[in-house]
Amino acid sequence: MLTAVLCFSSIDTTGKYLSGFYPVPEVVWVRYSVHALLMIAFLAPRIGWGLIRTAQPGGQIVRAGLLLGSTLCNFSALAFLVPACLRISRSQSPSSSSHGHDR
Repeated sequence: MLTAVLCFSSIDTTGKYLSGFYPVPEVVWVRYSVHALLMIAFLAPRIGWGLIRTAQPGGQIVRAGLLLGSTLCNFSALAFLVPACLRISRSQSPSSSSHGHDR
């Protein structure tokens, strides 16, 4: 479980960092391309064509499109989400409260 949390937070952090220098679609494309190449390199020698063979190609295409859209939205939102969270936490901090200023 800890490894999964570490992987997801690493992906989000890397996506946010890279989206500051590159367009989000390019970051997502590289993410999926590297993943596909690693899967082919490690699994294709053992599994062969069974790696890409499916009984429901339409369902797989829909799933892939939804996953791609979800990742694009997630990486695009990271650029706006973190500053918004920081503004909320700053406005709730004791140093920004009005204690002592309403006398």
